Amino acid sequence: MSGPASPTTLLKIAGAILGGGALVGVLYAAVRSGVVDPIPSVASQRDIHDFGDRILVIAPHPDDEVIGPGGLIALARENGVQVRVVLVTVGDGYRRAAARLTPGPLTPASFLALGLERHRESSLALASLGVPPEDRIYLAYADGSINSLWDRDWDLDHPHLGSSGQTRVPYPFAEKPGTVFCGANLAGDLERIISEYKPTSVVYPDPSEHHHDHWATSAFTEYALDAVDYPGRRMTYIVHVGLYPFPWAYAPGLYLRPPPSLKEIGTHWGSLPLPEAVEQRKHRAIDDYASQMRVPDLRVFLLAFVRRNELFGTWSRPALRTIGTDTPPVDDPRDVVIHEPPSKDVALGLSSRRRIRDIRMVRGPHRVWVGITGPARPPRDARYDFRLRLLGGSALPARLDVAIIGDKVEVMRLAADSLAPQVKVSRSGDTTWIGLPLGIFADHTFAMVSGQMRVPADAPKGYRSVWRSIRL
Repeated sequence: MSGPASPTTLLKIAGAILGGGALVGVLYAAVRSGVVDPIPSVASQRDIHDFGDRILVIAPHPDDEVIGPGGLIALARENGVQVRVVLVTVGDGYRRAAARLTPGPLTPASFLALGLERHRESSLALASLGVPPEDRIYLAYADGSINSLWDRDWDLDHPHLGSSGQTRVPYPFAEKPGTVFCGANLAGDLERIISEYKPTSVVYPDPSEHHHDHWATSAFTEYALDAVDYPGRRMTYIVHVGLYPFPWAYAPGLYLRPPPSLKEIGTHWGSLPLPEAVEQRKHRAIDDYASQMRVPDLRVFLLAFVRRNELFGTWSRPALRTIGTDTPPVDDPRDVVIHEPPSKDVALGLSSRRRIRDIRMVRGPHRVWVGITGPARPPRDARYDFRLRLLGGSALPARLDVAIIGDKVEVMRLAADSLAPQVKVSRSGDTTWIGLPLGIFADHTFAMVSGQMRVPADAPKGYRSVWRSIRL
């Protein structure tokens, strides 16, 4: 976990702590006495053998690998299963932790010192979980940058400037010191690690995560998995989704339950039971993160993940439907490739008049249509952003970024692999569609897709859907 807490987040924290604390005693007693049926109604039970014999865990920041899948890691190691852990950043941009570590005004040196400290803590935590040094990979990209690397800082000649004042990996413990902070490098690193390690399961953040480093790490992982045509199991974990985990309190006798909003969108959740000894090892590994535990509200949040189980999500990848006309259909449920949870706009502090309901995709004889379904009677001053990444097959990876504002079409070239095709716009019901030439999809096997809606068009904050991978 990393990044400053906003006032809205702090209010949520206070409410979750107060409300959660009041319920802990009652819920704990109910679970222990057998009154509460803890998991079967909301998630199926998983077994450590479901993950195979070579697990790859990918985490955005040091501590995410512990609070999300730390019990899985410890349980796997106890059963002789190899686990390799990749830390995408070293969490060196978290201002509140840096301020407690170094006195005086924060400088780039303050953040570098925090990066060194969090690497030291991660080494201790992973040792507590049983992961040997050779199975710990620190990529050490800039904390807080992963969404920027996924978007505008993709190319080598457009590096990201981190809080440390660096545009390259500055740490000697990193797998590749001196690596430029750009998306193409991060994608290439993940593709190489997956291809060389050949994991039976890859465990990574859920695409529905609200934290920008988390959802972007999920997108990068999906991109890399599709790029190498990975055949194994894909399982996701959650850290930052609304008030998850509820209650925000240390309650080791309780169970984690998936947020209701994430059951509304087709994600299937599996619950991995943790023996008491494994739960205690996870607690010890969290304690190893002293720099994070010194932040009072963060301490409460981290300890809320010490529960009797861990949750892992899976979903079925949709295939692109083919129709016999080059006119997009009107609100056909078969064309929905992403369904957004109705409660997400509340969690993000947005009005329901500014939310995306669905992302749609369908293939006609000459065009592929991608649609964003907004609220009923969509506002006239909305901006719709369509984002696509094309992967797999015999063609090189490519991307497409298109903005629609009223009748205006803007095709953005944000990276060297950006495409600039002719785009046709159509509207049906509450859906705004773009029609793209079929030829640009011809030699790819996967498309990653996401959408964004802003009201008004120049609003600094908008509603962003998850990224999902579609089989073409």
